[in-house]
Amino acid sequence: MKFFVIPIFGVISVFFASSSVAFACSCSATPTVLDEFARTPIVVAARLDSLEELDRSVAGTNVYRTMAAVMTVERSYKGSLKANQMFKILDGGGGDCGTPFAREKVGQRFLFYTEPGRVIGKLKGRLFLISRCSRSAKFDDAGPDLAYLDNRGKFIGKTRLSGTIKRFSSDPPSLANIKVAVTGTNFERAVETDEKGFFEFWDLPAGQYRVNFQVPSGTMIRDYKIVSLDKTWRRQVPADNTIITSIGVKKHTEIVVGVDSLRLGGQ
Repeated sequence: MKFFVIPIFGVISVFFASSSVAFACSCSATPTVLDEFARTPIVVAARLDSLEELDRSVAGTNVYRTMAAVMTVERSYKGSLKANQMFKILDGGGGDCGTPFAREKVGQRFLFYTEPGRVIGKLKGRLFLISRCSRSAKFDDAGPDLAYLDNRGKFIGKTRLSGTIKRFSSDPPSLANIKVAVTGTNFERAVETDEKGFFEFWDLPAGQYRVNFQVPSGTMIRDYKIVSLDKTWRRQVPADNTIITSIGVKKHTEIVVGVDSLRLGGQ
């Protein structure tokens, strides 16, 4: 990514643009963490150490800077990058699908799904690219993926139903301890969400299930999506806060639920 530094009336303004021709970023339906892990060569947890200038050019009063985020691997889940190894990510932005890092704080931790690094143009060294269309995320948002990755060895080949409840308004005040009950043929099980609204079930028989969310009084499910079936939210209110879905053999189904107050939801 290039930074454009343009002096205007004595004030320095900074703009962002892609180092190549910009294009709109359009992503297909999000894969489950199981599918993303299977198809991605490198999966690591890493820490941002610094931003490094890779290239600079000047055109009149404009200064163009190409930057990279310098990362250190904290944990390797898959691939050639190993713990304590340093690597560089081309800073992305503008209209492309690259992930920007210019505003991130040093020490921020991330979960990355990526391809092997490669030489890009005349820039020095091999650089990695992180797509906004992948499940790559800051650690604060990567809890559902880490729950799978950190326990993957114990559950290889088993089914998994997981999900996250998201808050669309100030209600409910907490996403913790919301009961989620799963009912199938001769099967019933229930768990409670953690403080991030995350829940999961392992080793369910393959088949169709009714997933009931006992959301707090005064709230309702307004929208939801089933990963990897849906690209966008389903703008519908499920009856009795119950969603019907299915799980294939050795597969993973993920449900993301948006909860709103009854008043704001229009009921």
